[in-house]
Amino acid sequence: MLDHLTSYRALKDLLYPMFAGTWRLVAVGSPCRFLQEQGHRAEATTLHAAPQGAAMAVSTFRKLDGICWQVRHLFGDTGVPGRFLLQGARVPVRVVVAETDYQNFAILYLEKARKLSVKLYVRSLPVSDSALDVFEQRVREANLTEHQIFFFPKYGFCETADQFHILNGTAYNREHRALLNPYITLFELKNNSHFQVTNSMTRGKRCDIWSYTLIPTSKPGQFTVENKGSETDKEDIQVIETDYIKFSLVLSIRQTSSHTITRVSLLGRNWRIPRKMVDRFICLTRTQNLTKNNFVFPDVTGNGFLGSG
Repeated sequence: MLDHLTSYRALKDLLYPMFAGTWRLVAVGSPCRFLQEQGHRAEATTLHAAPQGAAMAVSTFRKLDGICWQVRHLFGDTGVPGRFLLQGARVPVRVVVAETDYQNFAILYLEKARKLSVKLYVRSLPVSDSALDVFEQRVREANLTEHQIFFFPKYGFCETADQFHILNGTAYNREHRALLNPYITLFELKNNSHFQVTNSMTRGKRCDIWSYTLIPTSKPGQFTVENKGSETDKEDIQVIETDYIKFSLVLSIRQTSSHTITRVSLLGRNWRIPRKMVDRFICLTRTQNLTKNNFVFPDVTGNGFLGSG
């Protein structure tokens, strides 16, 4: 497979205003092993594009645990029309609009870590045979096979997300303070050595509850998150340090098709965390190339929770 996206031509004289608007993700051609194993669990995905000069503001909408989320990205200008660089990604992600008729379909290339993916978007369903033919040709040109093509659901699309389920790119900054209220996490050990993890957080006047299962790996303290069909991604979790009584430091590395998300969590049995534990948390975040601007501490005053976490 060709590794360099520069080998593929961008659409000459891309008309940004005509490309703007809503697109539905239909299919992806990719060598991604995770897609091969978990592609059947993909969720319907909507992309909304809006020009910002020579750049493109992009929002992706899809469900996570049955809730619609919006993730905002900026396709940064590279000086070449139709070629973009995904801003905020820790690993460079290059994007090329390879072909589109603006009214029916668009084909995009994404390159990350020298691996190429080909994506087919349409304005509306059903997708035309001619668009599928063009997509399959592009997949073959990328030295991918029909067994590396994954089709996304054609129903259950998200059109919007409420204010509590909007994230800006891959970075969690202080501007997201309002999204992170105090929450309680319950770890329940099952007979098969799996942990059932349940989180409860107040958002506005409602209480959001989400859960997942941690599957132990061969290394002590390291787990993978069981994927139940919400997204085609992979998340590894490691308990870095704990005294079992007061605190735990947990590191999460989540890999998606376009970027890597790193999260460091400081968990406490109650709301009062000793300063030295906070210092260890800060030290761990720095080893992950995070800065103070990425720290978010929820306001626990008047949180309404009683007892230990």
